[in-house]
Amino acid sequence: MNLASRLQDLCDRGKRNDAITLAKATLQNTRDVRVEVDDADVHVYTDRFEGTHGWYVNSFDEVVVEQQGEYTYREDGVELSFSTVTMNDRAHELAMLRLDGIEDEH
Repeated sequence: MNLASRLQDLCDRGKRNDAITLAKATLQNTRDVRVEVDDADVHVYTDRFEGTHGWYVNSFDEVVVEQQGEYTYREDGVELSFSTVTMNDRAHELAMLRLDGIEDEH
């Protein structure tokens, strides 16, 4: 059973929390990510997920990417939105590279 089918099956059986747990584990272990940064958010894209994390410059002039994020899984007609309190390691690494030097501008 592929991931989309498994998530749909869990949701259909009223086990949305289990579906979210599976989605989060999949997201956390995804290495193929793309990151875009705008004035307030880091946008994370994978082949199955889209997510957003805020970012800011703290009182020490350091860029901080918030670990709390909002994600949506979309594949094969399945859509599952959820919040997460962790960020994919590769996405965080790419975000910090994109944000490098931002603190100098503030």
